[in-house]
Amino acid sequence: MRQLSLSIAAAALVLAAAGDAMAATGTDTGSFEVKATVVAKCRFKSATDLSFGSYDPTDATDNTSGQNDIVVKCTKGTPYTIALDQGANADAGSTAAAPTRRMKSGSEYLSYSLYSDSGRSTVWGDNANNPGMTSTTNADTTYNAYGTLPAGQDVTAGLSFTDTVGVTVTF
Repeated sequence: MRQLSLSIAAAALVLAAAGDAMAATGTDTGSFEVKATVVAKCRFKSATDLSFGSYDPTDATDNTSGQNDIVVKCTKGTPYTIALDQGANADAGSTAAAPTRRMKSGSEYLSYSLYSDSGRSTVWGDNANNPGMTSTTNADTTYNAYGTLPAGQDVTAGLSFTDTVGVTVTF
């Protein structure tokens, strides 16, 4: 009986110790914040070449067939401007606000203009007066440059003329 009493007492001590251990465990909670700041950013993605095709200097009508795509991507809500520089062959009297752009072949030049609207009324220059845009999406946005090649320019048949225009996105 004594053995039984000792076994019961030992079992009682084990159960008491286990109960104290269970009572000693618990939980506590907390939290932390996750943060990020969205930056205003724009990227020039690409531009297609602008081609006027064939030019007939004896035609009395301006060639307005030139048009290209300029693709930019900006963070939603970012204000920005797109500037087109004067090109590699600008006339000496060319200005940022009203560039006199020219394509070149050897020592000959073929003048042209770039516009930001299909009606060809707003010259697309490289100055701070370019119309500002604000991105409404984070997706690629495409703009068009519309070209005019004035009629009646005195150039030699068979030549191919080229120019390179730089694009700057400011945000």
